Amino acid sequence: MEDTSESGSLKGKRYIDELRRNVGETIHPNRLYSLYNVQKVKHIEDKHRDGCYEPVLDVYIVNNPEPGIPMTDKKTIDAIKKEVMAITYALEEALTNNDLAKVDDCQDRLEKYQRYVSECTTPWGMIRKTNSLTRKSIAAIYRAVEYYYRSLEKTDPKLAKYYSEHVVIGNPCYWSEEPIKRKKQKIA
Repeated sequence: MEDTSESGSLKGKRYIDELRRNVGETIHPNRLYSLYNVQKVKHIEDKHRDGCYEPVLDVYIVNNPEPGIPMTDKKTIDAIKKEVMAITYALEEALTNNDLAKVDDCQDRLEKYQRYVSECTTPWGMIRKTNSLTRKSIAAIYRAVEYYYRSLEKTDPKLAKYYSEHVVIGNPCYWSEEPIKRKKQKIA
């Protein structure tokens, strides 16, 4: 079957075409996703001017995509709380003495700690874990393919059904030679 729709430039179609070209082969979702998406991977050499080491974490996540790793630990959070208490005391003292330079310095330091804690913890105070790059890739591919199915359903429902019976999105992704029986198959 051949696609005759005008929506051939969609990412979902490109993912399906890639799977069709590799019948019988499995493709890791990260590889499939990266074929049509520009990767914005930071490297250790790209260290920010202010000494921020976020790129190191990005490189770790890219090289170890499966498990989520904690973004900080309880010991660090406790140390930050103690430091915030000390800065708060220094800020109150600077306000009392009308030392505007010290006030600005204390506020800047408090803001940096607050930003760090908000990035590393959930609103409920739990330590965040980095998301699995594989799960993110699967979700993005699945959304693109489902969007393509919905748009194709309007112009060629048989082709949309054919694709949905053969495309498997998961870990790994592949094109099934035999139609796949799904319990609840809903295209639209």
